[in-house]
Amino acid sequence: MVKPIFITILNKRIDEQTYNDIAKDLEDKFKDYHILLTYDKAQKETFSFKVFYEKDFNKVKFEELKRIVKKQFKKQTTNY
Repeated sequence: MVKPIFITILNKRIDEQTYNDIAKDLEDKFKDYHILLTYDKAQKETFSFKVFYEKDFNKVKFEELKRIVKKQFKKQTTNY
């Protein structure tokens, strides 16, 4: 079964442990989705959500996409 990608966008930076805790909680609640968290300080809301389906992307694998997002997240939090 193909899973959609559920992206949560936060408006403030969080540490890696909090990131992992939130991601785990969302994964437990939304088992039919891949979960990613990201950060956008320009966003006015505390958080927002977006959902994408695999058909919306080229052949990038979810784990590769997740690795890229986590790497960027770590880079943003270390520059905090």
